[in-house]
Amino acid sequence: MTRRINRFQPINSNNDIRPLVIVAKDDPLSLRLTCDVLEGRGYQTMAVTNGKMIAEAAFHHRPDLVLIDLNSHKISATEIVEKMYQNTNLQKTPVIVVRNSSMEDEASKAIYIEKSLSTRQLLEVIESELTKARKQEG
Repeated sequence: MTRRINRFQPINSNNDIRPLVIVAKDDPLSLRLTCDVLEGRGYQTMAVTNGKMIAEAAFHHRPDLVLIDLNSHKISATEIVEKMYQNTNLQKTPVIVVRNSSMEDEASKAIYIEKSLSTRQLLEVIESELTKARKQEG
């Protein structure tokens, strides 16, 4: 079940061990569809609708991966990633940023993918990054 955050509350109250993906999108329909697809693949999702909430949600819930697809000019992906990685507990958390090919904003620690990727390709990137992160932990 997708959790949409307004205020932060414990997310793993039912001891759910599925990987948690924070999904940040400013288009509500696309946000819902992405969360539905991820949940269908066995992930927990947390829906976030603006950039300022991403780092705060990550600090509180320590996701396994963050997926960012925002067109906001209020905060860049670089700023979000830098803010997240200031917390030592999040420095190994994979961050995938969906972008238009014309976007120049690139945080060196984030994985950048093109908006034109298919759902299958997006899932492959997510699964690959989660596998890499698990290997680094172990």
